[in-house]
Amino acid sequence: MKYFNEALGDFINEAANGGVIRHLTDVGYTADEIRKHLTFQISDEKLDELIRKRKIENGTLEPPDGEKPPGYRIIKEQGKYGKISFRKIYDRT
Repeated sequence: MKYFNEALGDFINEAANGGVIRHLTDVGYTADEIRKHLTFQISDEKLDELIRKRKIENGTLEPPDGEKPPGYRIIKEQGKYGKISFRKIYDRT
């Protein structure tokens, strides 16, 4: 039952806040600024964990020793007219 409750909680959090947290982290918002935009309130610890995870994914934060980085990185690109986009680059190892 504990596994189900954790999975359900993760699903609800992802559906309600996942995209907002990732986007606002990518554009440089702090945890306090992100919290103001959340649809579904979460604990400070969970928000900090999700922000840290996103920063590791997009390469702005080095993973701690012993923690394997994802097999890809996300790069930010800005077009000729200022449009910002993100691209996922897979590591070849």
